[in-house]
This record gives sequence, structure tokens and C-alpha cells, in this order.
Amino acid sequence: MSKKEIKLKGLVANFWDKNKGDHPLIKLNVNGVLATVLLDTGSSTTLVKEDFLPHLLATGKGKLLRVKTDNCQLFAVTGDQLEVVGKIPFRIQVGKRHLKHSAIVIRGATFSGDILAGTDLMKC
Repeated sequence: MSKKEIKLKGLVANFWDKNKGDHPLIKLNVNGVLATVLLDTGSSTTLVKEDFLPHLLATGKGKLLRVKTDNCQLFAVTGDQLEVVGKIPFRIQVGKRHLKHSAIVIRGATFSGDILAGTDLMKC
């Protein structure tokens, strides 16, 4: 695998060769926990894997909120509907900046990493 790791002022970014099917991942501090974050400019919504949720809740800095999904559905790039577990607010550290954001928690997610950063997070 042609992976290159770069450290920039507290940010660790891994860049892969997109022609080999790899994904852009970065390590970020989320609620005091180091998370692997997939950067996805094709997603409008930030997602968290349900499997990673206990790590975020263990810090005592977040809680799972209910989400009404009556008028809203989320779909993966494959066209499969995503099962929404809830929503979690969190603080994310990027370098010296601390941002407040929230993400939708998804059951059975198969994306690389713990969190998929959509354009909603990238605009913060």
C-alpha cells in the first residue's frame, strides 16, 4: 500500500493513492478520544459507527439523542438504506481549534475509520 503519513500542528493525516481504492483518513481528538476520521466530500452528513459510540460515551462528554426519521432517510453510496441509531453531539479538536458539531450514529456502517466526516463538518 502506498501510504504517506504527514504531521501538521497536532493533526496526523494519512494520504493514500486513490487509484488503488484507498481512502483519505485523519486522526482527530473527538470528545477526548483519538478517532480515525474518513474525509468524504460526497457525503452531506457526518456519521459515526455504532461500534465507536461507547468510546465517545465513556468520556462522559456526550450522550446519544433520539432522532425522528419519519421524514428523513439516509442512503449509502451503494444505495442501501442506513439504519439510524441516534445523534451525538461532540467536540472535535483540529490543531488548537475546538469545534462543536454532531453526527448521526449508524448501525452496521462499513466505511473506513470510526467517523465519516461529511461536508457539514468540513464547513465548520
